[in-house]
Formats: sequence, structure tokens, C-alpha cells
Amino acid sequence: VSGSLILIGGEPGIGKSTLLAIVLGALVQREDLPCALYVSGEESLSQVAERMQRLNCEGVNLYVLHQNNWQEIKKQIKKIRPKYLVIDSIQTTVSDNVASAPGSISQI
Repeated sequence: VSGSLILIGGEPGIGKSTLLAIVLGALVQREDLPCALYVSGEESLSQVAERMQRLNCEGVNLYVLHQNNWQEIKKQIKKIRPKYLVIDSIQTTVSDNVASAPGSISQI
């Protein structure tokens, strides 16, 4: 559903990032070629790219960003204007406007 927010949770290592990579890869390979942005706060660009290649989840409209600063993430969202957005993982994001640790209730 357009405008939906979906939160995926679970224990470390169960495949949340892999699942999201597969879903985004499938979405950007559709006929209408929607744009997607995968933001990784924990893994490097090379780690994410390696996973995408291994899973055949690559596409010209799939952008990957390694960033945990919320202001920078918002700039890229405005620039790229993705139809689909994954932030992996939300607890690594931090806002300059909130004086608390990443992963705290205030930051999330």
C-alpha cells in the first residue's frame, strides 16, 4: 500500500537484511522500473553490494547508501525520490537535533 511503513524485527542473523534485499531487487526489476533506496547504517557499501550481487538483486534503479545520520539520509531521499525505502537498521540512525545515543527511544 502506498505510504505504508513496515517494521521488520527479529534476532540478529535470521535474514532480515537478506529478505529486504530480495524484496527490493524484485521490485526494481518490474516493468515500470520504480526507484528504490537501501540505506545501511551497519554494513559497508561493499558488503551490501556483495549481498545484492550474490542474490541477483541488482538494478539500475536500486541505490545503496551507507549512512546513519538522519539529516544526510533525508537529503538523499529528497534527491533520489525513491518509491521504496529500506533503512537497515533504524536503531543505528542518529539525528543531530536529538542529544541522546543511537538506538535510544528519543533517537528512534
